[in-house]
Amino acid sequence: MGKEFKIKLVDLKNEGTNFFKEVVQTLDSKQINFWIEYGSLLGAIRSGETIPWDSEFDLGTFESQDDLKKIFDNKKYLVSMEPNRLKLRPRNKNIGFFSIDIHLHELNGKYTKLLFGSKVVNNYKILNKFKELISSVFKKDSFNIRYSTIVRELAKYYELNNTLFEKELIIINGKFNHEKSFMIKVDDKIYPDVFLSNIKWYRRYFLLFLYYLPNWIIRLIFILLKSILPEERYENKFQTIPVEIYQKFRKIKFCGIELNAPKRSEDFLLLVYGSNWRTPNMNFSRSEMKNITND
Repeated sequence: MGKEFKIKLVDLKNEGTNFFKEVVQTLDSKQINFWIEYGSLLGAIRSGETIPWDSEFDLGTFESQDDLKKIFDNKKYLVSMEPNRLKLRPRNKNIGFFSIDIHLHELNGKYTKLLFGSKVVNNYKILNKFKELISSVFKKDSFNIRYSTIVRELAKYYELNNTLFEKELIIINGKFNHEKSFMIKVDDKIYPDVFLSNIKWYRRYFLLFLYYLPNWIIRLIFILLKSILPEERYENKFQTIPVEIYQKFRKIKFCGIELNAPKRSEDFLLLVYGSNWRTPNMNFSRSEMKNITND
């Protein structure tokens, strides 16, 4: 049995909300122009709070990445720099952490552009899958798991209500080098390793076989595959939003604080999520977003 961590979802959510408030306060203190958007705006408009299974807060800005990096480049945050966003998460939080995406919008005539990277499938699909399985066999150096990963797994067995959020849960570190390699213990019942239970049976048995091979053999196979396979390739796709959406803002209450939101918030949500944006959908993926172009 792996290392155990006792948690309560309500505590994790409160910690994530406090982290968000702290980042907002920092942006305000530096007079950065920003607003709430995407999943955070969706939750705020639809129910007045965060989406229960989401662990990302979404903000937008026209500021430069370099200016934002100077603000958050310190020991308090883990900062990821990506072409279309700045991603923040608490440095010393590993189990049930929240993150913040600050999207970097680019003006392009009558529209804004936000870069979305889309992975291009190549002729090495099977070998790439094999490489992913091999990499998951390496022993974990650290155990990192998102709040949303825990909640989405629990939603398979329980209703997401206050009773569940107040329960004491135990997260048990799994065998594999994968964010979803963990078990959950609720009321003395242990649910299977999330990673193993969500892959096909033959991959599961193959992984268990690999797990007991000597590490040097696993690493040799991985190095060989890495030398054979080309780097993963992404094609640039952009989400375009009419500039007028970002020309007028209003105050909206979210997580107990007031934030700027597009005055035409419903129009934004319709453009991004489609006509069913008012209906909660835990399985919605970024690939289903609207207004994505190659230009």
